[in-house]
Order: sequence, then C-alpha cells, then structure tokens
Amino acid sequence: MKKALLLIFILLLTPPVFSQEAKISLRHVGFGRTPQEIYIQIVNTGDVTLSNISVFIDGKRHKTMRVKLLSNKSLGDYLYLTPGNHLLEVRSQEGAYDALNLTVASTPKRVKPPSSEAQVPFFVKYRVLIGMVIVVISIGIIIWVSRRKPRLEL
Repeated sequence: MKKALLLIFILLLTPPVFSQEAKISLRHVGFGRTPQEIYIQIVNTGDVTLSNISVFIDGKRHKTMRVKLLSNKSLGDYLYLTPGNHLLEVRSQEGAYDALNLTVASTPKRVKPPSSEAQVPFFVKYRVLIGMVIVVISIGIIIWVSRRKPRLEL
C-alpha cells in the first residue's frame, strides 16, 4: 500500500516537470546610427531559465552570452553587420532555438553629420542674453515708475 501511494505521488508530480519547455524568441527591434548597427532582443518565452545563450551570424558563432535569462525576461544587444542578407540564430544550453532572416542595406560612403546649430534650441543657445535683456527691461520699468510725477486727483 505504501509503495502504491509513493508511486501515485511520483506520477502526480512528474507532469509539471516534463511540461516545462525551453523556448526562446529572437526579435529585430531597430537600428543604431547606421543601418549596419542592428539592435536585437532575445526573449525567454518558455518556463525554464536559459543559460549560455549563443548568437550565430550566417552559421558562425558570433558570441556566447554567459547569463541566466529567467522566464518572460529579455536582453538586448547590438550587432554590427555588413550589407546583405544574413541569418541570425540564437541557441541556449537547454536546447532553445530561434532564427531570423535579416537584410542590411548599404549606406553612402560619406555621411554628413548633422549641424550642431540645428540641434541646439534657440532659447538654450541664447539664454544668458535673453536673461540680461529681461533684467534690463525690468530695471527700466522700475526706474520709470519711481521717477514719474504723481498726478493730483481732484
């Protein structure tokens, strides 16, 4: 009888253990300053904590991230790719796998940097001058009001 209860107890506990599955998702989130700078997000969509996540570019190991990625958590990384079609893959030590086909566009050789004047707003650039003008006008109004002759009211 005790053996039967022990067997039933073990059988009741095994389905939750076997139902845990390692799943991973690879997402292309965006670009950096150039189209060759790719921002990816790696998401643990399974129930198991993932470790030693390897990133492959066109079948060659690019890097291995020695992290523990908990369930429903993610991490991001920048990759620098040459123009053309690429196959990005992620694999974990637990067997999770995902792949993504990505096309990287080329850019002209010379990229003109944005002008620094266009980036700085007018009020920030001339805030000292604007402050001095406000102070001078305020002092002028105070002096004008104090020197004005009072009117006689009848």
